[in-house]
Amino acid sequence: MSTIISKNSKSSARVTYRTLSNELPPKVIQTEAEYERVLTRIEQLMLKSRRNKAESAYLDTWVQLVEYYESQLYKTPDVPPAQLLAHLIEVSGKTKAAIAAAARIHPGTISDIVNGKRSISKDAAAKLAEYFQVDISLFLIERPVAFRPVA
Repeated sequence: MSTIISKNSKSSARVTYRTLSNELPPKVIQTEAEYERVLTRIEQLMLKSRRNKAESAYLDTWVQLVEYYESQLYKTPDVPPAQLLAHLIEVSGKTKAAIAAAARIHPGTISDIVNGKRSISKDAAAKLAEYFQVDISLFLIERPVAFRPVA
């Protein structure tokens, strides 16, 4: 396997999208080996102190292709937002009250959500997403599966 770094890597100004694409053409990732090779290339580009427009566009393309590959490989299960919240609370080892305080949400709101009495508002979803460091969409997507906690 040839090196992935461009021969023109000393001068970002001369590196073109075509040059980069000739070395590692952007395409849908299909194997773990391709995935690893692409991650190496992305890391090389991310570590550059300065990238030109072609390098940035090339990097953006690969990042999107990696995100697609990962989304297919690591599919998120269809879990209702309230059930996801209950799980995150459980694995955190913290109480609902502690999480409510840290996330700046009324404790009764969290209990109501977990108990299926209330849906998650956009404001609460944003605060919970920030607290648990997950994508806000996990709390906003209402699915047809009804969740009732086990008593």
